[in-house]
Amino acid sequence: SLLRSVKRPKVSPAIPLGAKGQRDGVEWACLGFLQRSVTFEGTDYFWEEYLLYQPRLGFRWLTRSDDHWNWVEPLPPGCVDEQGTY
Repeated sequence: SLLRSVKRPKVSPAIPLGAKGQRDGVEWACLGFLQRSVTFEGTDYFWEEYLLYQPRLGFRWLTRSDDHWNWVEPLPPGCVDEQGTY
């Protein structure tokens, strides 16, 4: 009954949840989807994020903004270096 009470989202994913596809010969499954946004100087900017999974390689993100797609891979913690001022 809880799920029936939740309103359907206004946006639908370009890649359906559960869909499988290949990148560089490796099959990935789409496990999650979300639409995010940021407001800058009164203008809302939206993008989509797709959570992909492959049993041997783990999780990756595929993002889409203005029909431009980006493949996102995690960095090991040792590769991150703090630089600059905050």
